[in-house]
Parts: sequence; C-alpha cells; structure tokens
Amino acid sequence: MSFILSPDTSKQHINLSQECWNCIYNDAIIFSPANKPISRDAFLNSIICNFWKDANTSVELRIEENIKEFEKILRSEKKYDDSEINRFLKMYERAEIRRVADNLPVKRRGIGKKFNLNKESRNILTEQYSDSRNFYNGSIGGYLHAMFEEYSTLDTCERERIILRKTVAKLEDAATLGRYLSIETGGRSFGVVPYKIVADKNLGYNYLIAVSAERGSLTNRYSSFRLSRITSVIDLLDSLVISKDMAKDIDALIDKKGAAYMLGDICRIKVALTRRGAELYGELLRGRPEAVEMIEDKDTYIYSFDCTEFQAYSYFSRFGGEAVILSPDTLRQRLFDYYSNAEKAYTGKK
Repeated sequence: MSFILSPDTSKQHINLSQECWNCIYNDAIIFSPANKPISRDAFLNSIICNFWKDANTSVELRIEENIKEFEKILRSEKKYDDSEINRFLKMYERAEIRRVADNLPVKRRGIGKKFNLNKESRNILTEQYSDSRNFYNGSIGGYLHAMFEEYSTLDTCERERIILRKTVAKLEDAATLGRYLSIETGGRSFGVVPYKIVADKNLGYNYLIAVSAERGSLTNRYSSFRLSRITSVIDLLDSLVISKDMAKDIDALIDKKGAAYMLGDICRIKVALTRRGAELYGELLRGRPEAVEMIEDKDTYIYSFDCTEFQAYSYFSRFGGEAVILSPDTLRQRLFDYYSNAEKAYTGKK
C-alpha cells in the first residue's frame, strides 16, 4: 500500500545528516538558472518528483524491475512452462526481498527539519509509490530520509540531471528528432540544433553540445551551454539534420577541447608562473588545461598550452599575481582588464 498522509497538512518532518543538508543547500544555488537559490522546500520537492522512479531507495520499484527482467530471461530460454516460471519467480522475489532488507541504508542521526510537500509530491507518496512490503514501516520520513541521503552521494553531474530532468528530456528529444531550438542563457538567445548532452566530470557539470543555426540553416559553429544556465527552451517548429560527418567533427572537438570549451579556436598560450603558481597548477585540477611544454628559468616556469582562450582565462584568473599571460596579447589584455577592474573596486580608484 502507499504511504498515508494526513489530508489536512502538507508539512513533513525529515531528519538528514549535516553532509546531506550541505549538499542540498549548495545544489539549490549552483543548479539555479538565474544563479539565485531555489527555496529549500521547492528544491526538496524537485528531488522527490524527479528522482523517486530511479532511486535505489524506491525498493519496491527496483524489486519489480528485477523480477520482470528475470522473467524475461526465463521465458527467452523456452525451457519452462508457466507453473515452473511462477515458482522460480516467487523464489526469486523472496531472495530479492531479503537482499534489499539486508542492504537498506542505515538511518543516520542528523538534523530534523520540516518542509512543505507540494501537490505532485503528495500524489507520488500517497498514490503512486507503494511500500507494500513495509521496508520503511509505512514511514514517509524514513523513505524520504533514504532518498535524500542517496541523492547526496551521487556525483554533481548526476544530481544536476535529476534536478533538471524536464530540461534534459526536452533537449534529448530535440537532439533525436533534429529540432531547431531557441535557447536562452545569460539573458541572450541562441538558435541551435542540439547534438547531445555531455557530462564534464572534471568541472562537475553537464553541457549541451549544439550546432548554431541561422535563418533555418546549420552553420559550422559548434557551441556548448552549461545545462543549469539554460533559462528557456523554445521549439521553433523546424527540423535540421546533423550529418554523420558533422557529428564526427563535433565528437573530435569534444575530445580535444572539452565539453565546456567548444566556443573559440585552439591556440598556443604561454604563461609565466611563479614557484607558488606552479604549485597551484598542480593543486587546482578543475578546468585545468594540459601543458604541452614547460621551461624552468630560475624561479619562473614558462608553461605552454594548446587550448581555447576561454579555458585559459577561466583557469588562470584564479591565480592572481602568481601567473602572467605572455601570449596571445588578447588574452593578456583581458586578464589585465580583469585585475584592473578588481583593483578599482577594492581601492575606489576610477
């Protein structure tokens, strides 16, 4: 049977570990398209609505899936009649129940809080999900505790896809059908045909890889958009096909540039690092370009990279005075302007 929830209240108490709460509060900021925190209650409801069907802690669903898969295997062998198959399935079900019961997550003591369940979450808990085998003793709090704790153990890319499930589905459908879309991000709109969504495990985010389109025709410009920065997706009711040769070129560029850095050409970039800068290069792994050459000159280290200016700017802007761009001049000027503006903000100079 499904969980029982009092009809006159929407408040639900949950007890979560500090680590889990930290993950939820942080994700509510970084997965918000407007870069503004989604309210805690709205975010918790998003996890319930987008994750319950896939969560391992929805054990009733996982058992039913495993039983169906086992039945499919038995029937494909064409060696057993229905009565034998039913007998095997009952034995398998009992074994699955024991296995799941032995592997249910241990409920950890943590911090208790109340939040408001929205209509969709209430419907899932009281109508759609069944705890008929009483793994959670009919406790909504116990089930949600297990679900949220499981969510917090997933990597960032997986969690982002869960929260943005509807956007992911729309973009993946468009990629399959070759739909021409208008995508809004950062207050600007772009006409694109989606190719695929790629997880950048290094940066910890998912990126939509797309081909730019103008006036109903594909261009040879490829771009990437961080999934959680897309604020609007509109189908322009037109179809454009990405050819196999173009797809091959895109895949090669993803391997060469990385999913986050599809815009811009790869060029040779030279950077002078102090001793501390060289240490930072060894420590800061997120978004780090791979060096193709390093020359040591006393306490200065001259590194060469083949990457886009955008990647180099994003990475070395964290180094302060420990890194100086030697070339190209456009990147050197861009970082000079970045630090000059920072100085003005701190000193009040104009």
